Amino acid sequence: MSSPAAAAVQVLVVGRTNASLFNDILDFLRNVQPALAVHVVRNVREVAATAAAIDMVIVLQQWPDEYTTAEALHLIDAAPLARLIVCYGPWCDSDGRSSNRWPHSVRVPVASAVCQVRDELDRLARGRPPLPLTADRNLVYVDRYSPAEYSSSRGLQIRVVCHDAVLSDTVGDLLTAAGHSLVHESDEWADAIVWDADPWNDVSRNELNDLRQQFPLSPLLALCGFPRWHHASTLNKGEVAALVPKLAAHAELVAAIVAAAETVPANRRSPGSDRS
Repeated sequence: MSSPAAAAVQVLVVGRTNASLFNDILDFLRNVQPALAVHVVRNVREVAATAAAIDMVIVLQQWPDEYTTAEALHLIDAAPLARLIVCYGPWCDSDGRSSNRWPHSVRVPVASAVCQVRDELDRLARGRPPLPLTADRNLVYVDRYSPAEYSSSRGLQIRVVCHDAVLSDTVGDLLTAAGHSLVHESDEWADAIVWDADPWNDVSRNELNDLRQQFPLSPLLALCGFPRWHHASTLNKGEVAALVPKLAAHAELVAAIVAAAETVPANRRSPGSDRS
């Protein structure tokens, strides 16, 4: 996976790259080459002193005790100037509460890893520093979920279907701030549907079927608290355009909605949704 380009950003991946859990982030890194020179080691003990020249370290974590505190400290010491991202799987969801092995500022759920790595690469290109390792939860939240600039060729009409009032208001506020409008249950058209898929059970399955019948041409995005592979498999069979974690950065969420909506052919769009 390495690239010989001298000017490339040096990225070190630590962990088990054969785990399908990390396919998305590894595919992203491959596709960005030759802008990146990607090096892979199986475990932290293989990280040598030459890691000091590394620009970014991505740790793949499958389970809570996969890495010891000593290994985490060794990695930070070996590459003190590198941007560190710990891409953790669903079994590690509670580590932020039950363990302080990795700083909060570097932990990223696997479902959001591509977006976070892309953001850090952008920061690096712009010469912006990463969050300090000592950043607390509040600072991490402000950094990842602060308002961002969104772009779309037109204002979209979005239907939000969510039984959590706070989440519904949050998503609605994000969309209206980005220049889009919300449609209601009585409306016959939506450029995209944002649907809360939690909890995944018979009730939500029926709700998904009802939405597909009511809006057969509208792309549907499912929000999940902690998406699992079986969620993705089942929802994709239900013609869901994208599965987005509820903890995704706001820019990632809005970008996913816009990307899905703009795949609809122009002759199938609502006339009122075009604002060129």
